[in-house]
Amino acid sequence: KPVLKPTTKNLKNRHFDLVLSDIEMPEESGISLLTHILSEYPEIPVILVTVFDDPGMAESAFDIGADGYVAKPFTENDILIEIANVLHRRKTETKNRINREKLESRLKQRSKELENTKSDLEVTKTSLNQFEDRFNSITTYTNDAIIMTDNKGLINYWNYKSEKFFGLKSQQVVTMPFLECKLNWDWPKITKGIYNCLNNNVSIQLDNINFKSPDGEEGLLKVFISPVFGRDHKRSGMILLGSEITSQKELENQASGSKNMESIGRFAAGIANDIYTPIQFVADNTRFLQKSFLNLTSLLHKYELLLDNKNKNGIDDVEDYVNEANLKYLAREVPDTFRETLEGLESVTNIIQEMKEYSSKTEEG
Repeated sequence: KPVLKPTTKNLKNRHFDLVLSDIEMPEESGISLLTHILSEYPEIPVILVTVFDDPGMAESAFDIGADGYVAKPFTENDILIEIANVLHRRKTETKNRINREKLESRLKQRSKELENTKSDLEVTKTSLNQFEDRFNSITTYTNDAIIMTDNKGLINYWNYKSEKFFGLKSQQVVTMPFLECKLNWDWPKITKGIYNCLNNNVSIQLDNINFKSPDGEEGLLKVFISPVFGRDHKRSGMILLGSEITSQKELENQASGSKNMESIGRFAAGIANDIYTPIQFVADNTRFLQKSFLNLTSLLHKYELLLDNKNKNGIDDVEDYVNEANLKYLAREVPDTFRETLEGLESVTNIIQEMKEYSSKTEEG
């Protein structure tokens, strides 16, 4: 018959808050029971009782795992106090153990999260480095000047093209207030554009900004000014993009000159067409008057001969010339011819006057 069987059965079938056991028992020692409980039911505290007041035995019991040790004889209060102390200590230890396990679990979880975060940060860092390399590559070889500032107006980016446009190295201007940079360009327009951009949080385009390059050549820029916002949707600074449009403007001016010449050509063709009709009319009327005048001159000459010779044949000649000259027709048509001629000349005069006025307006514009 196993000596621990009754005790083991009780431990299996009932819940015990504490075991109070004598070291010396008829069937089994308290030390064996203590060892069994520690192995199978470590949550149950054990207090050993003995008649031997032996410090070495007490130390051995505590080394094995006893929660308390009471030497006989003892009073009821002594044992109750020891039980209360053991239960309180075990409760505190259990609570501390549970808290420690929870803390260890949280620390383990947190460590895992930190490892994942660290891995994500490494990936993000790699991506940011790649993005920075691409960004620097793009902004280095772009044809536009790129200037960025923080929300205090301090320059935090100045690309290669900005160095070429304004003759200032990045190291000279980064961290400097942008408005204090000695840039040789149209500051009043730039300052006004920045004010409108930052006060209204809108992008601004400025055309035909005059600037002077480091070698003294004058040129034109098209400047875009835009606010920059962070993830919290608050403004974190601004960015300025400057594109040189000097050559473009020169080509536009040349194209405009060509268009003006084309317009002038069309205008001249229209004027020529407008003038041609009245001029042709004046010319036809003038030839008619010239022919009529010659006929009248010949008639007058015959009259003179008639007056001088006073012969019958001369009268017949004059009558022939009168019929040939058609004096009645001339009397009717010549006044109209003079009127139409004057109207044609007046039309030409008006057209020329309009041309002079158009020329004056073009020169003023």
